Amino acid sequence: MSHLEGETPQQAREIVGMYNQAVAVLGEKIRKEKAEELRKELNSVAKQYNELAKQGNGIGGMAKKMFGGKSERDKQLDSLALKHSGIKRDIAHNDKADYTMDAQRRIEEQQPHVYERRQQAMKTLEHEVSYKYGSREGQSGRTYTGEVTRVSRFGVIQKSPTGKQYHHELKNLDRVPQVGEKVRISYDKDKNAEVQTADRAELARQQQEHQLQQEQSKGNRGMER
Repeated sequence: MSHLEGETPQQAREIVGMYNQAVAVLGEKIRKEKAEELRKELNSVAKQYNELAKQGNGIGGMAKKMFGGKSERDKQLDSLALKHSGIKRDIAHNDKADYTMDAQRRIEEQQPHVYERRQQAMKTLEHEVSYKYGSREGQSGRTYTGEVTRVSRFGVIQKSPTGKQYHHELKNLDRVPQVGEKVRISYDKDKNAEVQTADRAELARQQQEHQLQQEQSKGNRGMER
């Protein structure tokens, strides 16, 4: 397989973005489903309460009230009122609840291929982080000169004459250079980059300047001692 084949970081980010959007939509759907269940339960409890409230206490209930006790009907009414209040609290909590985890679990159970695709995309992005480690990102409006040390679907790694490493995304380059090629990569303001063969004399001059600076730095540190 070519080193440029396979899922690119850009494709992986698009997949993760679509997955996150699907999770958000499904999470809101789950919230609405839960809200509907709670509303039905609330209405049922309210109906039971109203029907029971219309009924009389009966002789036994009236006697209990006379002696300071509560009838069974009153106890049931209290229980239903308490349940009604609890459901109203659940409804308020549901409005603010985060159903992200619930949505992810449902996707994993009902659409395992979608979940696996997202997992693969996450692995691609993890590999990209490892691939770019120690490199600085190419910036718009800047020019970078040096030898190409790595090329893959994760981008181009370029080493400057001063030893610094830079990462360039493939989608920004007008062509993909080869490993070992010494190139000059110039970005415009929109981060579109032109790849040209570097001037060897310029590379040599930059390297000599860097070596001179290092020697001067060592000399200064020696004098400070």
